[in-house]
Amino acid sequence: VPAQNVIQSVDECGKHGILSVVVVSGGFSETGPEGEKREAELKTTAKRYGMRLLGPNCIGVIDTHTPVNTTFVVGMPRTGDIAFVSQSGAVVAAVIDWALGAGVGFSRMVSLGNCADVNETELFAEMVSDPQSRVITGYLEGVADGRTFIKVASAAAKKKPVIMLKAG
Repeated sequence: VPAQNVIQSVDECGKHGILSVVVVSGGFSETGPEGEKREAELKTTAKRYGMRLLGPNCIGVIDTHTPVNTTFVVGMPRTGDIAFVSQSGAVVAAVIDWALGAGVGFSRMVSLGNCADVNETELFAEMVSDPQSRVITGYLEGVADGRTFIKVASAAAKKKPVIMLKAG
């Protein structure tokens, strides 16, 4: 739905007991002060219901083992054991396109978008305990809490190979 309708939609989801949403729509903090206000209201609305929020401004989630694909990207990667977390939807789309051509499989692929609620550190911790993911990979543009992220990523690297690209 368009950005101006997202908060109402999330409110309706909350009223119906939905506890997790993926907000693909753009038009939030990435657009400036007006969008920042909209994103703050979105976070407040989700929090009111105890709802977890992925995004906004993301392309969604792929789980090849279930299989579930909430993205709008054409194609589903082969089932594999590589987890991929990215703050850039364009990078996720490019990796999917490459994986389809190369025959590389993934376990999970997550586009974080603006990280209004769920963030890179939290997802890293989840990927460590995911038995279907033997390798954790990712693309980050920024980290909200660097110290905590390094702590979680260091612990993850003791259990599984971790390969990250930090842009910027």
